[in-house]
Amino acid sequence: MLLSAQAMDQSLSWKSLLIGLCAIVTCVRASNPSFDGQHIRPTANNSAVAWWWSSVAAEPNPNSSLPPASIQVVFFQGQITSPHNPLSPEYYVTVNGFMPDGTSFAETLSAETSQVSESGERVVGTWKNVGSFVSNSVQEISKFSLTLDGPDSPVKGTITITSDVPRHLGCSSNEPTFNSAIPRDNHLSGKAKTFYTQLGWTVSIPAGRAVVDLQVDGKPLAFSGTGYHDQNWMPIAFMDLFKTWYFGTAQAGPYVLAYLTVQVADSSYVFNSGYLSKNGKLLQKQCNTDKITGTDISVLKPFGVLNGTQTEVPLVPAGYSIEYVGNGGERFKFDLTSLASNPDLVFYHRSVAKVRGGEVGKEQYDGVGLTEWLNPALELYIPSSS
Repeated sequence: MLLSAQAMDQSLSWKSLLIGLCAIVTCVRASNPSFDGQHIRPTANNSAVAWWWSSVAAEPNPNSSLPPASIQVVFFQGQITSPHNPLSPEYYVTVNGFMPDGTSFAETLSAETSQVSESGERVVGTWKNVGSFVSNSVQEISKFSLTLDGPDSPVKGTITITSDVPRHLGCSSNEPTFNSAIPRDNHLSGKAKTFYTQLGWTVSIPAGRAVVDLQVDGKPLAFSGTGYHDQNWMPIAFMDLFKTWYFGTAQAGPYVLAYLTVQVADSSYVFNSGYLSKNGKLLQKQCNTDKITGTDISVLKPFGVLNGTQTEVPLVPAGYSIEYVGNGGERFKFDLTSLASNPDLVFYHRSVAKVRGGEVGKEQYDGVGLTEWLNPALELYIPSSS
């Protein structure tokens, strides 16, 4: 869903919100942005950031401990930290993944300029001298394709993802923000208010069939697998806003799932968002704050322990268990177990994961997923004793 290789449906109401936001951060924007279009325009003169994320992973080999062939490509506008660093690129593309033999790779590709154009729901993004993407996001079937063709780029080739399930927004409302999950007491701090009302999230492809055809440092990376594509934007530097951020997405048999659990830097609230579908039929799409019991909820729990590579945060979770409780009390549980991490930094761990789960007490399925733990506060992970 975010971050660099090393450092790192529409309604009038939300369009009006975005236009107002543009005035706050002195940006330039279209009056009627496409679902996957330019919602905010980061520049060197503001703190805004936007990113278009895509990931693909092959199915894990049950007889191997190696991570499957996988890749994540993120097109960035704006810097994720503040104050603005004039030595860091304003526009760039990060590429992380694993070769079929388990070898990791990580690249940050600096672009001269970035331009996003829109025609209806067709969006074209061009990062000069690095690559481009084309996104056709429609309600039922979306397609996202990218090309990396920079003259000096160590990564060249194409990725294509075609959706299996309809696009969606982060919460159950028609807004791309988290307004509907604002706590009832509404006692929001400055950063919490920014998170709930101004961070945008559109998911064009919750899961889809993907084809990767790349060269990484001259070596072929060609495979088919499960793909995902979304976009985020916000008016302030990402790393300034969050204390912790847990994100994951996966496909296991007929199930497609995603979760997001966040604590904002100056808030005690814990925000949860859960998405679950089966055979393309929506089972859950909701957001809540500090709600861990009842129905129509999702609850995330890290499990196990791995020895981290950084002394400041020596332990990291071995995986994550996500449980969804439907409106009728039906329960679904999935375990996402890390196979390997890349990046694996003191404040950021992104892992390819094997997945197993389904409806509790019924048939269970295997699959592949991806997990993130963003930890700007450098909080220590303390494994549960239960």
